[in-house]
Formats: sequence, structure tokens, C-alpha cells
Amino acid sequence: MEKEGKIYTVGTLRYNMARLLIVCFWVLWGIFWYDMIQYILVPTLMPLNFKALGASGEWMGVVLGSLPALANFFLNPIISTASDRTRTKMGRRMPFMLWSIPFVTFFGLLLGWLPLFRSSIASFFPSVNGNYLMLVLYSVVFLCFYIAGLLIGIISCYLAPDVIPGEFIGRFQVAKGLVATAAGFIFNMFLLKYAETHAQWLYTGIAALFAISFTGLCLFVKEGEYPPPEVPDNDLPWHKRTVENFRTYFKDCFSKPFYLLLFLGFALTNVSTSCRGMFNILFATRDLNLSTEQYGEIMAYGKIVSLGVLAVMMFCIDKFNALLLYFFTGVIVLFLNIWGYFWAVDYNSFLVIGLVLVLIYTMQSLASTPMLILLLPKEKYGQFCSAAMMITCICSVIGSWLAGKVVDIWGYRFIYVWDFVFTLAASMFLIMVYLRWKKIKAAESKSVSDSPQNMKG
Repeated sequence: MEKEGKIYTVGTLRYNMARLLIVCFWVLWGIFWYDMIQYILVPTLMPLNFKALGASGEWMGVVLGSLPALANFFLNPIISTASDRTRTKMGRRMPFMLWSIPFVTFFGLLLGWLPLFRSSIASFFPSVNGNYLMLVLYSVVFLCFYIAGLLIGIISCYLAPDVIPGEFIGRFQVAKGLVATAAGFIFNMFLLKYAETHAQWLYTGIAALFAISFTGLCLFVKEGEYPPPEVPDNDLPWHKRTVENFRTYFKDCFSKPFYLLLFLGFALTNVSTSCRGMFNILFATRDLNLSTEQYGEIMAYGKIVSLGVLAVMMFCIDKFNALLLYFFTGVIVLFLNIWGYFWAVDYNSFLVIGLVLVLIYTMQSLASTPMLILLLPKEKYGQFCSAAMMITCICSVIGSWLAGKVVDIWGYRFIYVWDFVFTLAASMFLIMVYLRWKKIKAAESKSVSDSPQNMKG
């Protein structure tokens, strides 16, 4: 038990336990409603809206997957660097998040109420097919919504280390996962059934609660003071400094096969879930003839399973080799996709395969960050993580378009084939990573044992 009155510090911030709990509450409360609108409400309803307007799988793949990944590829390093170098009275993270709140709220509301303006908009374009016009408008508004939310998504990842003491970071990350899972459970169990009849009010209510909650986070969570940002070397012209920085970055991150194999294994694992992420609800409602309410129930049960996994893994995740856990969960996914392809034919079978996949993917997700910490250089961890994300974004741009294309050809059940193929490819890269890592560890051990201080006489 902690001593009463103990002070916890992070940078220049000092907390007692009560104040620390208040900070954690506001951060997690804001993240809850951000996840609800950014990762649950919009991605769940957009495929239904697009399909109702006659969109092809290819169109959905490009708009819902490829273009967001492309935006992430270009904006992530710019936003991250700008935030690191920002110094204001509010801090270096809060101004970016506070600025983006009205845009996320506005475009979220617009996605919900856009159908009400259909006739008015169509009057300006009488020669354009109404469904096609709405499809284009939905796509534009969705991309604006995603880019506005991307700002919060990127910056909020950097906020926790700045305001949460290091001894609580692990528990905070588990709590963050529990909050995200709880948001998914509540939406799928209680709200998704109203998607077809009260979509506008779903968007309105969740967007309003997001705006209030995240504004509270920005106002009530205080950042500490930061040292002045590093000043770039001014001896060289700006264009030469830029070229030199790029050269060093790419040489560090992409010149060694070990890291390239790791980046590809990590990226393809993420791509393996893209097809299911976009088309799972359409497979359930179109191919299996489930209602959106039934689909929501299954997803909600999956969140309960995920909560259980998070609670158990909280106590034992550090006891596993993260790379092996990440790899072996992928192997299990291969067999689950074979099972799903042939035997997911009704509510019960889809429920079973869905719950088991959630269990395995939750374990794999929990292993991903410890795996990167294990394998990437500690002194340049952020740099190498951004390189891994660059490869992931490139693969996602191509993969999301291709996923939509193949679904148009072979149907929604192809989600299982897609997952199998890309998980198999990822597993092959991860095997090579593991074998190279073992050689590196053996060489390091031999180097230590051969050092003069370890030699007798």
C-alpha cells in the first residue's frame, strides 16, 4: 500500500494520489468518447451508408482504407515533429488537440445529417445521379473527419508519457485498452441497433459528448514545463540540412535487413485485418442475413471477451517473450480463418469464430508494443516506430484498395482468405526476425563472456 501523502512526479509535474487519479480520469474519459466517435461510430456506419448508395468494394477500400493511410503517412511525421517543438502556456500537446475538437465535432455531425440536405444539394447538380453525388459528398466529409481526428489520435499517444508518472504507465495503458473495449461494448450492445432508424441522433449525441469530454481533458489536465526545443544546426543551408536529416533517418531505419523484416511482418499483420475491418458487417448482414442488432450483439460479446483477456494479461504479459507471443497468435489466426471460411454460415457459427478471433487478436495487440520495445534500439525508439508506421501506411494504402477490389470479385466471405494470406506472409517474415534476433543475442552473449573482466587470469 502506498504511503499516505506520497508525491509522484513526471517532469516538472507533481501529484498526490488523489490528483493523479483525477488526471487519469479526464484523460481516459476523453479517450473513451474519442474512441466512440473515431473508431466505432463512423467506421461501423460508413460501410452501411456507402453500400446503401451503391458503392463498390473498391470504392470503400480506397475511401475507408487507402486514403486515410496515405494521410497518416504524410501528416504523422509533420504533426509529431511540430508538437515536439511547440512551447505554449498550455503545453506542447494541448493546443493541437483543442484546435481539432470543433472540426471533429462538425464533420461528425455532418456525416449524420448529410442525408437531410440531399434534395437541396441535388438541385445544384441536376445532371448528376443523386446516389453518386451523395457518395462523393460522404467520401469528402469522411476524409475531412478522419484528418481532423488524426491530429488528436497522434498527439494523444504522446500525452500520457508527459503527464502520467513512469511507474504508472503500464497500468495506464491497460486501463486505456479497457476503456476502448468498454466503448465498443456499449456501442455494439446498446446503440448499433438504432443505426438504421436514428443515425442522425447517434451522431449528434456522441459528437456532443466527445466535444464536452475532450474539451474537459484539455482544460483540466495540465502539462508541465519542457526544456527548449533543439535548435537545428544552422551551419548548413536549410535544404542541405533537410536532405542530411532524411539521409540519416533512412540509413538508420532501412539499411539493415533485420529491421526491414520486422517492419514488413508488423505491417502485413495490420493489413491482414483490413479486409475484415471494412467488410465484416456487410458479410454478416448481406451474406449471413443477420440484422444490425444481431451483429451488434456479437461485437458486444467480443468486447466482453476482450475485457477478460485484458484483465488476465495485465498480470502475465511481462512473463512471455513478446515476439514469440505475437508470432504464435498469428499461427492460431491461420487456422481460425480456415475454420471461418468453411463453417461461418449462421448466427451461432459467426458468433463462435468472432469471439475466438477477438480473444487471439487481443493477445496479439497486447504483445505488439512490448515486441517493438524488445527489438528496436532504445535510444532511437520513437524514430524506428515511425519508420514501422511508414511501412504499415504504405502497405495499407495498397492493401485497402486491393481488399475492396477482391471483395467485388469474390464476395464478402473472402475476408477469411485475405486474413489467411497476409497473416501467413507476416508469419514468414517474423520467423526470419526471430532467427536473426537469436543470432544477435548469441553474439552479444559471446561478446560479454569474452570480455577481459570475465576472463580468468
